[in-house]
Amino acid sequence: MSAGALVPITTSPLVPFPATSGARLVKFELAKRAVAMARRFEDVVRIKDSFAKLQALARIRDDRRLEIDVAELYSDCVIRIGQLSRELEKAERGGAIDGKKGGSRVRAGGTPKAKALAAAGIGKSLAADAEELAGGKTQQGQQAATEAAKVAFAKAREEKKPITRKALRKAVRESLEQTLGPPPKRTKRERPVETPAQTWFIKFTAAVGTINELPADVLYSEMVQHSKRLGGLDDDLADVKRAIERLERWQSALEQGRDE
Repeated sequence: MSAGALVPITTSPLVPFPATSGARLVKFELAKRAVAMARRFEDVVRIKDSFAKLQALARIRDDRRLEIDVAELYSDCVIRIGQLSRELEKAERGGAIDGKKGGSRVRAGGTPKAKALAAAGIGKSLAADAEELAGGKTQQGQQAATEAAKVAFAKAREEKKPITRKALRKAVRESLEQTLGPPPKRTKRERPVETPAQTWFIKFTAAVGTINELPADVLYSEMVQHSKRLGGLDDDLADVKRAIERLERWQSALEQGRDE
């Protein structure tokens, strides 16, 4: 039986699990199987959203057992998103396409990871969180995360509490650290100190660029009249002379650098 055939049976937000323990267990296991067999982000998200509605219904009815069941199934969906996200090949920035440099390269017939996640309505934060809960990229980490999730689910049931993302994340992280060791510390990337020469280069090139963007037919005579009205003609003239002097020095330096 396909995952698609199981979804309508197990995820209706309006029909809680049957009251009898046997039938309830069967439906719970079918639901877990449907999540595990889902092969597309869209399918997992649809199931997850149905479980979210069922969680709300359980709270309204004060059905603690149903709430615990659905919380675990919802967590299964998040983990499954992480597994699918991990498996999807990322677009490679700067790869070669048809012999040309630049652009992105993806597997033939594939979809870039970011595009696939966005199409399913999965944000980067959820995807990153889900990948962590799925155990990362190593097989050892994945096995450790799977066992940690089972233990966390069992503990939540024993305490008669719905599993939370925080508790599940804590259990997985502890298991991964025990298995793989502590994660490497991220070093803060320091911003390079800008030298005075770099600062003035930016200012000079920006000023010259602004002047060069002015139209060729600037109405200088009208600009002079405007300067007079503001009472700043002498100051404006002095500023221009100083600017020309500095620009001439900049021009001379550039020409000298070109000839070296």
